[in-house]
Amino acid sequence: MQSVSTLYERLKADLSDCGTAAGVMVSQKLSPFESGFDVQPPTYSTGEDGRGGRQTPTRHFAVRRIPEKGMALTVLMDSIPSQANRLEEIMRNRVKDLDLPVVGVRVGVTGYLITQYDAPHRIYDGYFKFSKLDGQPFFASPIGQEILSADTFYATPLYRWSPNTLLFGGWASHADETVMQIAGSEGRFQRAQAKLERAMEATIIGVVSSLPERELDPIRGPEIIKALKQLFTAGRTQSRYDPLNASAPKGKEPSKEKLSQLGLGHILPTIEEDSGYVSVEEILYQAVLKFASLRKLYFPPGSGGQVPYAHERDVAGRVVLASLGLYLLALYLSQGTLKLRSRATLIPRDGAARAEYLAGPGQREDFVLDPGLMKELYECAKEDAQKYDLTFTKECLLLELDEKELKEKTNFVFKVPVAPSYIYEICPQLAGGTPRE
Repeated sequence: MQSVSTLYERLKADLSDCGTAAGVMVSQKLSPFESGFDVQPPTYSTGEDGRGGRQTPTRHFAVRRIPEKGMALTVLMDSIPSQANRLEEIMRNRVKDLDLPVVGVRVGVTGYLITQYDAPHRIYDGYFKFSKLDGQPFFASPIGQEILSADTFYATPLYRWSPNTLLFGGWASHADETVMQIAGSEGRFQRAQAKLERAMEATIIGVVSSLPERELDPIRGPEIIKALKQLFTAGRTQSRYDPLNASAPKGKEPSKEKLSQLGLGHILPTIEEDSGYVSVEEILYQAVLKFASLRKLYFPPGSGGQVPYAHERDVAGRVVLASLGLYLLALYLSQGTLKLRSRATLIPRDGAARAEYLAGPGQREDFVLDPGLMKELYECAKEDAQKYDLTFTKECLLLELDEKELKEKTNFVFKVPVAPSYIYEICPQLAGGTPRE
């Protein structure tokens, strides 16, 4: 695939209702930036109580088939939902550059803003449910009702207000039933709110050790995997000294409260074998953009059926989402450093990310996932969609959190952070039209 125009025309053909292409696969090999090949994978709750009544943390090990390696024991370094959050962070931080819509909930006196790119359930999140637009509950407002009416056959409202929901999936599980009224539904069951599947997903896995398939029989396999987990886990060490060498005064009764409970005293040299680092052979970044999911989306101008579907308009919307997804991946992988967590800073191992266009069985074409080229592709797609009046909403839609209602429903206290400067750039209304100093 030699040029942006060629890729653009291919996307238009393959995202049509008659298209059959699978999509795009992106892969890159990574290495830990910290010393050696010991990395800190994320931990997940097992639901079992451990020390101190806390739930026992665990890592997600799994046996996977790895290209050129065969069967291998792997450890999850970054999950699909976590990667979605990282890509949505790019969307939020580059709202102006990407020309994206912003629906924001103002929280507290600091004017902190929660956008559809921050909220856990995206545009369907409870923060929007408990917010008001011009004094009216958001989901009961005309815009909120339009968003709740969206589904795969009427994806236009989500395109206008929350394209990240179309890319990374969503479900209005927190929408209030009282605002989901359908004409003629009185006394009858109403339909469930549509679920939107992910059209793009990414993950990062670490390859711990290759596994000869003959050793993975039902009897010995589990024992071998358990032994490998222990073998390739390096215990985490800790040790700090107290500059005052605090201890109980001689000849006096020691305090009833331990020094450690006061935050004083030495931290004795210890090894935590059950929560250490994992040594890996290599780390793989993998992402897919699924054309089959995008081909399910339709973008009619309205939900009433007065205006018929237009195939060209539907294709234009799908191409915008596809090019936006590719641009986000290009931006993310061109950073040079992927910071996941403490002791999990990753750097590219073999240069640029590799993108494969899967046109059909056995038909794979490589192309460069260059941020400049992907931005050009994205701009072309947006310009074409505008011909069909399919655009992102330009002005930030500012909502107010109904803290009074929240206080009536929960005893939790929310700590509101100070608003960072970028918030005033993506939603100027917070500062009366100009960014704050």
